[in-house]
Amino acid sequence: MLLRRSAGTVTAVIVGVVLPYLLAVASVLPAGPAEWLTSITPAAAFAVMQTVTEYPQISASYTPVDGYFPLSPAGGLAVLCVYAAAVVAFAMVVARRRDA
Repeated sequence: MLLRRSAGTVTAVIVGVVLPYLLAVASVLPAGPAEWLTSITPAAAFAVMQTVTEYPQISASYTPVDGYFPLSPAGGLAVLCVYAAAVVAFAMVVARRRDA
């Protein structure tokens, strides 16, 4: 509704959700920026896939590359919900201005 073209919408989803996730998980970025991307972008919703159990006797690097996300699954869902609510609100404002 906001972009009115499917090509622009698909591009926005890929750039906004898929690209940050791929940059964080594919070892392209260092651990700090990778954690930042998986904490504040819509890619935080991928924390639901987190199934790695932390054991104190194993010292491992808990990074997105290893399947660990800095947020809990509920936290990741909350970040995604905030982004969705913001986009819907923005789309409503734009639609009212454009169509009124």
